[in-house]
Amino acid sequence: MGVNEFTYLLWEHDKTEPTMRYWPALIEFIGGDPSPPPINWHERLKAKRRSLGLTVAAAADLADVDEGTYSRWERGLIRPHVAKGKLKRYLS
Repeated sequence: MGVNEFTYLLWEHDKTEPTMRYWPALIEFIGGDPSPPPINWHERLKAKRRSLGLTVAAAADLADVDEGTYSRWERGLIRPHVAKGKLKRYLS
């Protein structure tokens, strides 16, 4: 995964959490996402971003929206009204 044993132990004992860039390798290593399964659309959005190892800024670029807008989508504060086609492709 590109980390040392100490980092892995910190993750394993819930002392720290992996940064976004490590999530794709971690999900592959474990064989699935260790987080609870997403229940609604904004949780799906966050889970997808995590599986791709993207920051909010990078995911916002992919969805062609402002970082603040994407962040509010992911927190469930607002629903997407623009870029639905891109967002649908991103989530699939």
